[in-house]
Amino acid sequence: MGSKKRAAMEMSVGTIVTIVLLMSVLVLGLVLTKSIFKSSQNAVEQIDSAVQNEINKLFADENKELVIYPSSRAITLKKGKDPAGFAFSVKNKDVQEKTYSYKLEAQDVSNCRGAISKEEAESYALGGQGEFTLTRFQD
Repeated sequence: MGSKKRAAMEMSVGTIVTIVLLMSVLVLGLVLTKSIFKSSQNAVEQIDSAVQNEINKLFADENKELVIYPSSRAITLKKGKDPAGFAFSVKNKDVQEKTYSYKLEAQDVSNCRGAISKEEAESYALGGQGEFTLTRFQD
């Protein structure tokens, strides 16, 4: 009868050790996931602030009505590289309200070796085309 109690005790200790190890792995997984999401959020915020700074520099010349960043009007995206973005800003100097339209187009997908078509690349752009109305810019 003593050997059954010892076997039960060893099994319960093994179960407790297993539970402790599994909880440790769970906590480490959650911490890792949180750090990955935090770093991606920081990357987006850095890109946003950099774009805003560049637009402010470009609008330093107050005669410009349209500013596009990057000024080359081209963004090269590569798999595994940092994300990239673009921005444009419009200043309506007309007397009246004015409606502007835009359309984003993929220019060169030849480096993709046929893995993606021009149409498919354009479908990934959020807000790929549209229009917006601006009132007159007030100095």
